[in-house]
Amino acid sequence: MVAQAPLLGQKGAYYHKWLAHRRLRPECFGGRIQIHLSGLKSYDISPAILHCDGIAEATNSNSRDCRAQVDQLEIKSNKP
Repeated sequence: MVAQAPLLGQKGAYYHKWLAHRRLRPECFGGRIQIHLSGLKSYDISPAILHCDGIAEATNSNSRDCRAQVDQLEIKSNKP
């Protein structure tokens, strides 16, 4: 009976960590949009999101910074 208490606690913590509170962070989703638009990898992103005004505005204002990051990803993905 005493050994069941820690096991139940671990199961509850596992559930909350991996099943209940798993969300994609905004900066990660923005990175996926950038990579998808650059053509490095294809993600299942709605065309409504890809063609909205906010994405175009962010792409224009951050084009230099994002391009440097995408270039680094291209270098890493081309290494054997």
